Amino acid sequence: MTFILSVHAPDEPSMNILECARESNCKLVYQRDYTPTIFFISPRVTYYESITEVWFNPHSTLNLIKDLDGDELPFINARIGGNLIDFEDRVDSETHFSNWNLGTARGQIGEGTISNNQNITMMWETGNAAIQ
Repeated sequence: MTFILSVHAPDEPSMNILECARESNCKLVYQRDYTPTIFFISPRVTYYESITEVWFNPHSTLNLIKDLDGDELPFINARIGGNLIDFEDRVDSETHFSNWNLGTARGQIGEGTISNNQNITMMWETGNAAIQ
């Protein structure tokens, strides 16, 4: 999928449309190969301070992520039902993830409120992961 970006800026009484002088400068190409995919969590039931594993395939995303500090991971955070999963002390810069292979990250469920759903999200340096 390809997108051409433009900005619609309200300017009373009309709308200004800001576009790039060269369309190629505002062209975004979405490539599924660079979208990590979450497959499942284990165990399926989570609660405060429980340990869970997130199973994912980073696809080619690891080729895009460069120059991370020693304490940074290729993914920023993960949440289940809005509750943050803490990977500290379980995943570090020496943990190895491979392109196009199923990987796991083990973390502890943090404190949070009761939510209407238990959707999982995982934010990577390149954006959100897809859910399989």
